[in-house]
Amino acid sequence: MTTPPLPQDVIDAIVGGNRIEAIRRLREAARIDLKTAHDAVEAWAEGRPLPPLPGLSVPAAALSQTAASLLPDDVLDALRGGHRIEAIKRLREATGLGLKEAKDLIEACEAGAAGRPATAAAPMPTVVSGRGGAGPGSLLGSLLALVVLVALAAWWWFGR
Repeated sequence: MTTPPLPQDVIDAIVGGNRIEAIRRLREAARIDLKTAHDAVEAWAEGRPLPPLPGLSVPAAALSQTAASLLPDDVLDALRGGHRIEAIKRLREATGLGLKEAKDLIEACEAGAAGRPATAAAPMPTVVSGRGGAGPGSLLGSLLALVVLVALAAWWWFGR
């Protein structure tokens, strides 16, 4: 058994910027404590592997079939043609995954298609176009820059 990607309603809440709601929904779905749910939501939002979520375990073959159904068509075409490296390359271009994560996902899909146990380590990312880096990290950076700017202005104004 492996840990599946988060339920879609939890992912929708994260993408919508409501992490508290995402944590609440995950706690209900997986019947887990607050810290575990928080860690899982933060890991997913930051693109890190999820911690074990026992309440959401599924057979590895089902996970690989789900992952394969979410892959872009050009990635699936490359896989069907036996071009594993090209599939990894196309997956990285489409999703921004790292080399290891893309390779693991492609291997999980291949294993699922062959009926072997899969070893997918990371959830499928949600690609949101047009956000251009907007998120908690850039908001914190903007606030920090604003504080520094105000401090410099105050120093200049009162330091004369």
